[in-house]
Amino acid sequence: MAPEETPVRESDVSAFPVTLDRREGRILFSGVPVWFMTAQYYVDMQVQLESVIGKASKGILYRSAELLGTRLVRLVAGETVADGDDMTRVSALLRVAELLPVLGHGKATLVLEDLHALETTWTLPHSQIAELRRPSSQAVCHFYTGVVAGLVAGAFGRGVRADEVRCRAKGDEACVITTRAA
Repeated sequence: MAPEETPVRESDVSAFPVTLDRREGRILFSGVPVWFMTAQYYVDMQVQLESVIGKASKGILYRSAELLGTRLVRLVAGETVADGDDMTRVSALLRVAELLPVLGHGKATLVLEDLHALETTWTLPHSQIAELRRPSSQAVCHFYTGVVAGLVAGAFGRGVRADEVRCRAKGDEACVITTRAA
């Protein structure tokens, strides 16, 4: 085990609601079937979409990931999270941010700028997508940008626009995604 690696603790596992259905041969996250794929698989898919359909691929990847983010925040916090108070919504976002490393996406820092305007800043210092796509002249983390939009929209029940304003693939120190009300 490398010095940076830490074994999974029992407390991590209890916070990570994953089960194995041996009868059906499926992995479930909070009862929802999931599978594991490498970051390289995703990046290869993104590159192929870009080569076949061009710039429209960014919108497809963003929107698909946005739907995932909306489902994820509701899965973690409950279907009625958007009906809760601001503390409930913020707590839901923080819980998802804490899960990202356990899901293999690396640590994320969330800064709430203005809740009324849904202005948030998410910093991802270890985006696997950016690492695999560098060097690039443009931001490449359409998946993470869409997920962040979906997380905030799902938590607050309002439309959100997210933009990747910095990207490691472009040489920035971290990927930074901002949101604002749509």
